[in-house]
Amino acid sequence: MIIFVGLRNKLKEIYASYDIFIRPVIKFIFAFSVFFFVSSYIGYFQRISELPVILVSSLVCCVLPWGAPALLGGVFVLLDIMEVSVVYAGISFLFFLMIAVLYFGFRPGNGFLMAFIPLMFFIKLPFAVPLILGLGAGAISAVPAACGVFVYFIIKYFHDNAADMSTVLSLDNLTGNITGILEDTLGNKYMLLLIVAFAVTIVLVSIIKNLSVDHAWTIAVFAGALALMVIVVGGGIFLETEGSTVTDLIGIVISAAIAFVYECMFFAADYRGTEHVSFEDDDYYYYVKAVPKVKYMEDEREE
Repeated sequence: MIIFVGLRNKLKEIYASYDIFIRPVIKFIFAFSVFFFVSSYIGYFQRISELPVILVSSLVCCVLPWGAPALLGGVFVLLDIMEVSVVYAGISFLFFLMIAVLYFGFRPGNGFLMAFIPLMFFIKLPFAVPLILGLGAGAISAVPAACGVFVYFIIKYFHDNAADMSTVLSLDNLTGNITGILEDTLGNKYMLLLIVAFAVTIVLVSIIKNLSVDHAWTIAVFAGALALMVIVVGGGIFLETEGSTVTDLIGIVISAAIAFVYECMFFAADYRGTEHVSFEDDDYYYYVKAVPKVKYMEDEREE
């Protein structure tokens, strides 16, 4: 654990000294990853899938807020879909508009998650997201997490069915096609299962981490991983969803390890030095439990 704390301190020192350069670089990498994901996963609109366009778009995002890659990535997705099916592009636009109204009207501020979560699905590590959000962002982050899962499955549905959508739709079958698309998209049992799993895990982790018990953060990580296993793996077997049990199980284990490293780096506490303090005023008795943070030896020498 002390190694992770030392690494955290080194990163903090570097960031404090060079944040004016590091922040744009991180934004560029994030934006480039999002646009590359869109172009490689669907990429039917060739002009926006070319490398120069992706690079220029990523550079523009360097000077814009963190939510810019999600917004511009959504535009890229709609253009790709429109190249194949105007009908599904219109439906996707309504879905994105609904998500924007739901999210930004409820809890603005983490718009980058709309692009980050599909990106984590792309690299096969989506289950790290609810564990880390539960630790660092709290229960309220369940809303953007659910929206991010929904966005990924909109993209995935288009990726899996683009060949069928490319056929010309007649006006006679237009209503039937729209109804079928809505049923297939909104009725995806695996998507609904993941939305529930992400929301439950985030709330569970955020509750447990705030408990006044030793190693609450570590307990929260493994309780969240167990909740994911029960809901995703167990629920997937029961409902016979499209997800792979083995792949999901391996992903959850790896994600738990990532979340544990994150917890060690940013929330490590030395429970050996725990102190209990009590005092009172005219109205209340106060019982305080104070747990010191783990300090690196260099910090102690500086003091």
